[in-house]
Amino acid sequence: MSGLDIPEGTKLERVLTGGDDTLQMITDLLGKKLFTGYALVRLEGEAGDITSYMIIKDSEPIMGLREIVTRDKKNPRRRIRKVYAGEHTLKDVLNDIQEKTSTIELHANVDVDSIIERYKPAKKKEAEDKEMEEGQRDVKRVGLFWGGKEDEESLEREILHEKLEGWRQEGYDVTPLESIFPENLTEVKVAFQKFEDDVTTLEELAAELEFLSLSGLEREIDSIKTKLKDPKLIPEIKAEIEVLENKASKIREGEKKNICLVCGLPLEDHQEKCPRCGALAPKREKETVPLEGIELESGHCYLIEEEKLNRTLKLYANMLDKGYKGFCITRTNPKHLEEMEELENSTVIWLTDKESSTATTIPPVLERIIYEIGDFLKLEEKSCLILDGVEYLVSNNTFDAVLRFIRKLIDDISESKSILMVTVGPYTLKERELKILEREMEIIS
Repeated sequence: MSGLDIPEGTKLERVLTGGDDTLQMITDLLGKKLFTGYALVRLEGEAGDITSYMIIKDSEPIMGLREIVTRDKKNPRRRIRKVYAGEHTLKDVLNDIQEKTSTIELHANVDVDSIIERYKPAKKKEAEDKEMEEGQRDVKRVGLFWGGKEDEESLEREILHEKLEGWRQEGYDVTPLESIFPENLTEVKVAFQKFEDDVTTLEELAAELEFLSLSGLEREIDSIKTKLKDPKLIPEIKAEIEVLENKASKIREGEKKNICLVCGLPLEDHQEKCPRCGALAPKREKETVPLEGIELESGHCYLIEEEKLNRTLKLYANMLDKGYKGFCITRTNPKHLEEMEELENSTVIWLTDKESSTATTIPPVLERIIYEIGDFLKLEEKSCLILDGVEYLVSNNTFDAVLRFIRKLIDDISESKSILMVTVGPYTLKERELKILEREMEIIS
């Protein structure tokens, strides 16, 4: 660990060497919109020993940190340590990654917000000066530099301006912030914090709206979506979503009973309109796929709700018999799988934080899993995959992160000749979360 004192996260196993290929690999990783953590770069050179960090949040590079330790020319036993932090340092970190003599580690499951908070300009710290005696490794620190500027208020306004531009690019109405920007810095910071809270609220409302996406509500949903970038409209959006939730509840009830939502007349399955009032009949929920005689199709993804993997593994074994290559990530220790003998020719990985001498393991780190699956899909054109333990992934990450991860898998599978089966235990997810997953995949009951 360097003097920057950055906490160690969950390492992706490989230690990479620098170069253009490594930079491209990291760029590809960020493109998957899954990674939160940092890239740690170490480089020894004539200019000194360099330790760099690229701080990444939701696959967005947020900040660069760079520590350079050199010998004092007047006193070789003394070390001079310079630390640079900020968005401008990202370019230097990228250059370090491209150096072929550098080594790179990727660390996930890190509280990046605390790192950003510690090294932002308002938190910059003056360094301690220490002389290195023979046999000791004390360092003379010369301070934390942020873009070479020294006016703290100007720096804070610069960062706030970057935030404002980021929100503008995302489509938010930042007019109120622009009008207050020249005012007292304290008032400006309060306004920016309020706006940031409002953006979070709008993102949560957008997620609620996604959950309400039902046939018959498209017009109302599209109308609300046009307002999701204006914080001033939050009270109005909340009221409209509440009305929409009541409508959605009626639609779901109508789908179950197959009745007209306008006049309540019972409808036959073949009727598209109500014969009494002429209203369109509610669309029935997608029927679950029965297990008996089921034929899994290439390019399709299936959701199976069961406590153990009995049905899933039967389907899996059937596909292996048809020539598919198997890849199974399971929350159950493989030695406890009754069907393990039938799966000897497939890859079975235990999803756990524990080390094992008898089984191949993988931690609940989404970035690691997406890479393992991606590598397998590249090697095996026609494969059948099991992802078991979604609830375990959610408990170690967040549901939103796992949902993005699964959607990425679904997209990859849909363009391949492979099959994906995702299993969840009954009652292990919230109803809303389970409904979202059910919309993403075909259900096997």
